Amino acid sequence: MSSSQDKEKTTSTSPKSIRVKEATGKKEGAPKENTKASSKEIQKTPTEDRRRREKGKSKHAGSVQLERRRTLLAEKERKGEKKGEKKEGEKGKEAELQEVVRELRELLTEHERETERRITVVSDCLSEKAEENVQLYEEKDALSRDLRLMKEEKEKLQKDKDQLTKDLKYLEEQKSSLSHELDQANSKAEIKERDLLDCQRRLENLGQCMIETASENEELREELRKTKEQLASGPSSSSSSSSQRQQKQSQWGLFKQKFRSNEEQPRAYTELLQQLAISETKQGEAQKMADDLEKDNRQLKFELQQSHKKEEQLKNEKFELTEAVSALEESNEEYEIRIVKTQQRLKDSLKKENKRRKEAEGSVSSLRKKVDELQFLLDELEGEDDDEDDDDDDDDDDDDDSDED
Repeated sequence: MSSSQDKEKTTSTSPKSIRVKEATGKKEGAPKENTKASSKEIQKTPTEDRRRREKGKSKHAGSVQLERRRTLLAEKERKGEKKGEKKEGEKGKEAELQEVVRELRELLTEHERETERRITVVSDCLSEKAEENVQLYEEKDALSRDLRLMKEEKEKLQKDKDQLTKDLKYLEEQKSSLSHELDQANSKAEIKERDLLDCQRRLENLGQCMIETASENEELREELRKTKEQLASGPSSSSSSSSQRQQKQSQWGLFKQKFRSNEEQPRAYTELLQQLAISETKQGEAQKMADDLEKDNRQLKFELQQSHKKEEQLKNEKFELTEAVSALEESNEEYEIRIVKTQQRLKDSLKKENKRRKEAEGSVSSLRKKVDELQFLLDELEGEDDDEDDDDDDDDDDDDDSDED
């Protein structure tokens, strides 16, 4: 209802309708003036018949002319009203179209702003994700570099461990050889000690024999001196001489035996002395050999202790290396787990980024489609406005031509 009232107001107040009304008013007023003029002319006629005829003719002609004018004016009013209504409808449509165009332009600007805002947000998100991806790739590279260094260090430690195991085996072999040599040296020392004890026992026996021979020599010398004294004193009697002779013979036999034994004694004594010297030299050599063996034994014990110490040190180093290798393996596993996690994070972030990019591209494409549709509608509306303006200009030209007629 309000739109129809507004249309009526606009039609009543439009300048074209005002011009039409003025034209119709002028044309309506024209027959009245003609009637007045005709009545005056009739009054001026001399006769009444003439006046009546002229009056009837004038009335008939005026009525015909009035009817024509009225029909023309009615047609023009109808045309003017139609044109006014048409123009007012066109103006209302034009206003509505302008309002729609304005709203469409506002929507278009809002959509453009929204698309620009979304594009900026998406570009910011993409730049942030790109920076995060760069940081994650740098972390991954650093972790892979650390892992490579740790693998190299692990290989180096493994080589050191292998070398230490080789050294430990060599030391164990050396230890076994030294222990074997020590056993041999101990056995040789025991043999030398036994020989030394045998030499000492033989020397003691020789000393005892020498002491016994010395005592026997003293006894023989004493008996020899006594016999010499008896021979020097002479025979005392015949009876005693025979007995003494027998005694002398027996003593002489004993003396000969003892003398023979005394003659043999220096030879045995010298042999004993020679054997004693040989045994002493052998004893010295045995003592020297025993000292050398003792020295070698001490050296071997010292080397054995050093080998034990080195073995303990190598065992400690091996234990430390095994601990270091186990720690490296654990850290290697941790680094591998971290690398797997970072790779998973990278994959997830890339998937999210691709998803967001696709969503952003989809939203941008949809917004572009909407913008294209709105632009197409706007172009159509502008084309319709131009066509309506052309139609209005044609109608105005037709009205002007009819008014001139």
